[in-house]
Amino acid sequence: MKKANPSRLAAAFLALAAASTAFADDATDTSWAKDPVHVYYDGGDCGTAAIEIQVFDRENERWRPHPRHFRVPVPSCQIEDAGVLLNELRWRCAIEPEPEFPPAWRTFRVWDPKVMERCAVDAIATGPERIAIAVSAPGDGVAVSAPEPVVPLSGSVLVDGLAGAGYDVVLVVDRASRDLLAAQTLAMRAWVRRLAPRLGAIRIAVISYPNVPPAPGERTGARRELDWSADADAIDRALAGLLRRPVSSVATVPEALDAALELLAAGRPGARPTIVLGLDGSLVDAATEPGPDDPLLRAAARVAARGASLHWVALGGVAADDPALVRRALAATRGTFRRVPPQAYATSFLASLTLPAAEAVWVETAADPQLPATLDGEGGFRARIPVQAGSNPIVIRARTRDGAEVAQPFDLVFDDSLVLEQVLEAERARMREAQRKRLEIRPEGAETPGDP
Repeated sequence: MKKANPSRLAAAFLALAAASTAFADDATDTSWAKDPVHVYYDGGDCGTAAIEIQVFDRENERWRPHPRHFRVPVPSCQIEDAGVLLNELRWRCAIEPEPEFPPAWRTFRVWDPKVMERCAVDAIATGPERIAIAVSAPGDGVAVSAPEPVVPLSGSVLVDGLAGAGYDVVLVVDRASRDLLAAQTLAMRAWVRRLAPRLGAIRIAVISYPNVPPAPGERTGARRELDWSADADAIDRALAGLLRRPVSSVATVPEALDAALELLAAGRPGARPTIVLGLDGSLVDAATEPGPDDPLLRAAARVAARGASLHWVALGGVAADDPALVRRALAATRGTFRRVPPQAYATSFLASLTLPAAEAVWVETAADPQLPATLDGEGGFRARIPVQAGSNPIVIRARTRDGAEVAQPFDLVFDDSLVLEQVLEAERARMREAQRKRLEIRPEGAETPGDP
């Protein structure tokens, strides 16, 4: 994904971007982001883990939820459109449940360089959109008949094309130096602790590289420190134990990725294969484009062929922009890149790395903007939608655990012939009952045949 530089964005602000396109009505339409840039959201003084973002709809002159990420974790860098002014974005602290008096909306400090420059250091390059809504019944625009004006709706929230919350994650730890090893293990242990409630659906394995000196029968490229585990204590012990191992500056990243792929080959079919790669940032700092036979680029291509997500965590290095090698790799596979400067080694720099899973699904109808749907542990959802005869446009919305939202417009078409038939049958039954009662009532003074 290309990255606009801060000076070009500033020019866009000065020009006021008057010709930028109107906000898209379909929240799944990403065409409005014609000039993507990285923007840093720090959360201000909220003290919460997330903020909510709205975008100003110029055409209709009102604020609307952000189409890509109405809620984002903080602090984090997010993709925005340089054609949308920062004073056309506003945010507020995300508090659950929403209090009686919600926090006030705030606008961004348009001329604050930190909004852009922070992401020039802690850059994140993302792959394709990860979240989608698949409706299994009824069909979009297909007429449905029922004896009552209610249509059952069912489907799944898909992340990386799969339903459910399963992830198989390989943590790949670089032992290039004592400082890098300590920083990675500290951040990974903190990250695993945050994921602890989800372990089970999430399994984690640990690999370190290079494996120097190797034990008898081991390879020098990488060593398997922990096989698949959902035990938080076991994962923590494996990461902590790496600090007792010797370090080595030998670069064996391709071999480490191949070792991770060997583990993923035995992964669960319904789990999303994921690799978190820690590495010395200087290894990817070359300014020139990598050749087609670059060993690391070829290893990344093998990861892409496996369908795995690859999250690069470069510690140190001097490059000010996304490395050419990483850009090439992320063009072919889903993943992220983040650079960690030495002054951030002691922080939980993996906090913004999320493993999305569906958290809530609701439906917007003409009568109810937040009709809740039931959501099971496998990402399946069900709802009963009140309808009228004919077309009933709705919007199905889903939110993941990391605050990302996705919307899917849908047209429920209701054939009310069965409802009308029920009404007519009820009317016929009423008439038959009335006729029966009239036959049973005798006029006053009338004689029944056979009376003396």
